Amino acid sequence: MVRTSRDFKALGVDNFRTKAAREVRDHALEKGQVNFLIQAFRYRGKANYRDSIFLSYGDNNEATIEEFIQDLYDVAIGFIRATSHYCSRRVERGTWAEFVEDISDNSRLSIDSVVLEV
Repeated sequence: MVRTSRDFKALGVDNFRTKAAREVRDHALEKGQVNFLIQAFRYRGKANYRDSIFLSYGDNNEATIEEFIQDLYDVAIGFIRATSHYCSRRVERGTWAEFVEDISDNSRLSIDSVVLEV
């Protein structure tokens, strides 16, 4: 979106290496056009519809698949942490800590509740 803007095109560049290009980018991003939910949706699309298809066809890709699974896990943890920070700010003070404690005590999921802590 930034790269197709009139201001960016007027600079005559194709990357953000110049100070002027970075200023155009930073000004555009101040408007809140990028957030972790959009990025999560994009990543899910790539993982579901592109990477998984190509990794499951043709050559033996076991090593790459193992790495892909670990990458999915790492990204999921990152998004859980980002979500936790966001949600902790949207609820009454102390409520998030109570929620994390309840998850710690009662969850049967294999993921440690420490990722929810803020």
